[in-house]
Amino acid sequence: MLHNVCVSKTGILTEGNLKVKKYLIGHSDRAIIHDAGIPSIYEQGISQDTQDLLHQTMIGSSDARFEPGQNVAGEAPQYRATGSAFEVALLNFLIDHNTEANAEIIKREERARKLLNIPFCPEKRTSFTVRMKPDDPTQVNIFSKGAPESIIGLCENVLTKDGELMECTGE
Repeated sequence: MLHNVCVSKTGILTEGNLKVKKYLIGHSDRAIIHDAGIPSIYEQGISQDTQDLLHQTMIGSSDARFEPGQNVAGEAPQYRATGSAFEVALLNFLIDHNTEANAEIIKREERARKLLNIPFCPEKRTSFTVRMKPDDPTQVNIFSKGAPESIIGLCENVLTKDGELMECTGE
């Protein structure tokens, strides 16, 4: 059973510059759908456990990294996310919602070593990343990304905005 799911629709990229415009958390009849940034996910009554899982999934499934950007004298160093356009968009989404994604990436590298990466498969339209669980190195987290119709078929349950598990009906 998969616990952490991140889905996207593939399309033609002309600039490789993606931005999260909408997001869905929870089952369709109890979901929250808003334009990204208006308002913050923290203002939507989403449980802390669900917020933590959302962060863990975006950070854990990503191979994107932060590199130094242009610095202004007298100001804190600036970093920019680099990597695949999809993963950079997720990290920028976290930054836009006041998450210190750079610090989270550093913590991830220290506490949740990547064990396996299965790259995107065009036939199955999915990719997978396997990392050690930070709080129990004898267990792993499996993160998947891909086309929603491919990912949903792998799921038994869906996490609601309240942090409750509901049976996944595939709808």
